[in-house]
Amino acid sequence: MKRRDIAFAAGALAYALSTTALAQSSADWVEVRGEKELRALYSNKTHRGRDYVGHYRDDGKSLYVSNETRTPIAQTWATKGDDQVCITTSAGVSCYRFQRNRKKPDDVMATFVAQPVTFFFKVEEGIPKF
Repeated sequence: MKRRDIAFAAGALAYALSTTALAQSSADWVEVRGEKELRALYSNKTHRGRDYVGHYRDDGKSLYVSNETRTPIAQTWATKGDDQVCITTSAGVSCYRFQRNRKKPDDVMATFVAQPVTFFFKVEEGIPKF
């Protein structure tokens, strides 16, 4: 077997296992819906993801800091309808839908509306001054 084939097989197996694990635990996740709930997810909150931290003020201003570059990026956030939050940067607008873990409500799963991309973050109370 070639290295490329081994790498592909390993990747396919990892994908299959992660998809199965997510499907088995889908009952643990509940949609975050309604402007009040969406605002509560962002207003004066810090989001810690694997590769970033975001700080979100209740007035719609926010800072995003990548763990790689450590350079703060100014952005804004706003609710859209009863099921999305949209983030605006100099690069454009990205909208997301959310689910919260029933057992650990600070664990949140976000899904990018334009593409089937999902990521996880932890919500913390409070933000630094900016």
